[in-house]
Amino acid sequence: MSNDVIYRYDDKGFFLNEIGRKGNGPGEFSHVSNVQLIDPSKVAVVSPFKGIYYYDLAGEFLCKEDMDNLGLQTVINAGSILTYYGYLSTEKYRLCAMDSSSEPHYYLPNKFSVIPYSTTIPQLSVYDGKVFIIDSYNNVLYSYESGELNEYEVFDFGKYQVPEGYFKAEDPYQGAELLLGSEFAFIQRYLMSDYCSIIEVAIQKHSGLTFTYGLKKGDQWIWFGEGGKQDEKVFEETIRDLVGNKLYTLIDPDRFDGAKALYYDFLSNKAEVESIDKERLNYVIGEITLH
Repeated sequence: MSNDVIYRYDDKGFFLNEIGRKGNGPGEFSHVSNVQLIDPSKVAVVSPFKGIYYYDLAGEFLCKEDMDNLGLQTVINAGSILTYYGYLSTEKYRLCAMDSSSEPHYYLPNKFSVIPYSTTIPQLSVYDGKVFIIDSYNNVLYSYESGELNEYEVFDFGKYQVPEGYFKAEDPYQGAELLLGSEFAFIQRYLMSDYCSIIEVAIQKHSGLTFTYGLKKGDQWIWFGEGGKQDEKVFEETIRDLVGNKLYTLIDPDRFDGAKALYYDFLSNKAEVESIDKERLNYVIGEITLH
């Protein structure tokens, strides 16, 4: 997705077609927060505060579900719609579950006066009927399933833990001042498959933003980071999906060409990546086989 245009690729990274477009006409959206494959033939496109647009895989518009109560990010799971409002919204809760058979259910009281981080960071991910919720700068990863919200995992970031006073600030500006004056870590992306879990943790240091990654099989997390110069770190902020032991990434070709030594050997679709005309495409789909 780029500039509110959705691009569909095959599993090797080759472009197939566009789905939807920006605008105000039938089947057109003004903004997109999530694109989700609902079944093998239907794609759902979520537009915050507008509704959910449905298309077939060829890009033909099917219908729209008008919803003006959607939050910053929304996913569809097992017949329910889970929407995340986040901190500093006008809603009394940060999370809401909706379905056609009952009244909405609300979770996570919005009692903190803190500023959420970027709305482009995916707070919600889905695996096997369960939704995982990243709650902004909170170090708790939540899970939602069958109407129940639970703390799935709590991460101890040690000296990079977000200052406790941040959530006790009297106003968002006071909290932001406290946060920006410290070094801290927060969960930026979480993915799960039947093979493993992957987490991306952003660490804001006085010298700049860096990232570390965790891979979990069974009960053990294995942590790793990416070395090299800052402008060569092509892995950072690129992971997009995890299917079995296949990790899919979205690569900026300008950075990829200058850092093959750090990244290229891990790709399992080298031939497809090399065959793509980088003069015509902004990004490249990379496939990494995890062992």
